[in-house]
Amino acid sequence: MISYILEISYHGGKYHGWQKQKNTPNTVQEALENALQTILKTKITTLAAGRTDVGVHARQQYVQIQPNNLIIDADILLYKLNALLGHDIYVMNIYLCQRVFSVRHNAIARTYMYYLRQSKDPFRQGLAGFYYIKNLDFDKMNEACKILLRYTDYQSFSKVKTGVSHFHCHIACAQWHIENDTWILTITADRFLRGMVRTIVGTLLEVGKEALSINDFENIIISKDRTKAKYAAKPEGLYLHNIKYEDGMFIKINV
Repeated sequence: MISYILEISYHGGKYHGWQKQKNTPNTVQEALENALQTILKTKITTLAAGRTDVGVHARQQYVQIQPNNLIIDADILLYKLNALLGHDIYVMNIYLCQRVFSVRHNAIARTYMYYLRQSKDPFRQGLAGFYYIKNLDFDKMNEACKILLRYTDYQSFSKVKTGVSHFHCHIACAQWHIENDTWILTITADRFLRGMVRTIVGTLLEVGKEALSINDFENIIISKDRTKAKYAAKPEGLYLHNIKYEDGMFIKINV
């Protein structure tokens, strides 16, 4: 069946995450579906490559729609969507897929970035996690990141009662680096569990404060026990940065 893929980005600050839920107004999915239905004059259901939590941002998110055999003029739809959506959601491109395809299950890699600042900046409020912690040891935090790559079961960093069949992920890279006055964790894996990145960041901060040793961090992973891991880091620092698919899965159709 023909489907269309929207490549979007959004500032998650005012939204209750990506996923539309009962009794939870103001989600990114709800805003996008309402705009699509207004323009296309038919009920539209969307499927995203990944679900972001309350307050989390996305630099690149892919959203799949199958609009009941409607033929879409991509340029007109792109223009109307960006005119109708708020300033904090941007539709960048529209793609056509003519094969059996799931924007979620066919993704081969996802990259998240966590932005951490140790000083206040009112002009970047809501765009990074602010932690007033002196002398964080980022070298030790990067040592702990290397430990992550030795394992595949990350139940210790997952929210409980998520309904997943297993907790295995293959992390390809995880590393902190600094840009100007902001520390950034880049982490790439084939899949992520709910709350996984923020809980990893919160636990790494304890390593950086020397409240946990490298061995403690490894033992938390081995335990497969969420109560052993630390707090989840602030959501405003987290960005879904990039999603990868095999080449040729879909083609861009807007100018």
